[in-house]
Amino acid sequence: MWIAAIALSVLVALVFVANGVAKLLGHPKMIEASTHLGYSVRAFRIIGLLEVFGALGILLVPFCVPLSVAAAIGLVLLTLGGFVVHLRASDPIRLAAPALGCALLAAAAAGLQIVAA
Repeated sequence: MWIAAIALSVLVALVFVANGVAKLLGHPKMIEASTHLGYSVRAFRIIGLLEVFGALGILLVPFCVPLSVAAAIGLVLLTLGGFVVHLRASDPIRLAAPALGCALLAAAAAGLQIVAA
């Protein structure tokens, strides 16, 4: 069970680092998304920074499970917020679903970490 918790945590971290770095670097699609969702580029970069920090935090699972679980829960809350923002922007569910999927992955990682500890 411990190996599964670590493997899922690494997968979640990779997903969030990729998204966070794209926001931090100002990828054109991310700038377009920030404008569409009503955020400034600066605010979107802050969200990207939170995603990267959350990803780094979730990788602490072998060293400090409570901190890793807290990071995973933070990522869940962050992505649920993203899901709601997409719905408020009248995006179709297919554009909002990735945020919900990331929230579910982070929640599964937190659950596995708790069970494996």
